[in-house]
Amino acid sequence: MGTSRGQWGWQAVHSRQAVSSARAVIISTARTSVFIDTSLDEISADRYIGVDLVEINTGLYADLREGRERDKALAAVAKAAAHGRGIGLEVHGGHGLDYRNVGPIVAIPEIEELSIGFSIVARAAVVGVERAVLDMLALLT
Repeated sequence: MGTSRGQWGWQAVHSRQAVSSARAVIISTARTSVFIDTSLDEISADRYIGVDLVEINTGLYADLREGRERDKALAAVAKAAAHGRGIGLEVHGGHGLDYRNVGPIVAIPEIEELSIGFSIVARAAVVGVERAVLDMLALLT
């Protein structure tokens, strides 16, 4: 499985065989998570098969410039996060987040954790690890 938006990735809603197989594994193993797009059907399917946590792909939002399309992508992330939390999933977010675009994602209360490591490491190469981490922490609080 890849992390491309809607092209590869996990699609439990489209495969009964995948659901059956995944459910058997999930029920008998440790805590599970999936990285998915903002599809509410996918989030519901993941809950149905026993997934504990979803990481919502913020890549589309992160790739867009400020404007109407980016606002729509942000709204989709927020709606997906609210849906996931509403049906009992832990919700994380990530992909493409950086120092310029993380603020609106941080403002989504249902998202408990973000994957933002790449931008911190890239900035650390220029300003050092301590400064890069402190700068990001300032944006997250």
